[in-house]
Amino acid sequence: MKDEIAIAKIVGSRMAEARAICKLPRHVAADRLGVSDSFLARIENGVDIETIPLKLVRLASLIYDTSVDFMLGFSSEWEVSEEAKLGREIGAWIHHQQAKLFSQWAVRQMALERQVEVMAAAVGVLPAEIEAVVEALATFKRLNPDFDRLPAGSQLQFRINKASKKALEARCALIRHKVQACK
Repeated sequence: MKDEIAIAKIVGSRMAEARAICKLPRHVAADRLGVSDSFLARIENGVDIETIPLKLVRLASLIYDTSVDFMLGFSSEWEVSEEAKLGREIGAWIHHQQAKLFSQWAVRQMALERQVEVMAAAVGVLPAEIEAVVEALATFKRLNPDFDRLPAGSQLQFRINKASKKALEARCALIRHKVQACK
């Protein structure tokens, strides 16, 4: 029983060491190994582990790109080959670059979403406001029968009607593109 505990502790410490060398957070490693984060933590810490499935040790050696001998404590050589080391370093660099780009894209996406929300709010109120202007103009025309003969009266009416159509088109575009403010 003491030997099994000693082996479990060696395997656990080697799994933790390999995971650290690969720069994998425990929850990511646990996901790749198909176990829970807490189970992997118990293995790595050598706590409450009666047996460690050999299949898990083999899978860990593949994921961490090391030998089973290293994982079981029979070898102190962690690297399987120089190509594996180089591949791991390149993979870590690519992962870092992807994370950095993702962060930049996420910040830009949030800024664009805020811009769309502001524009949608601004455009969303235009049709109602322009309709109020059309109604006010109609009232003004009723009260002033000579409106059409006033200088720029017809031009004012033309511009208000054009603005009304454009505002309605903008609102329809917001609805068509499923902008939240228009629902």
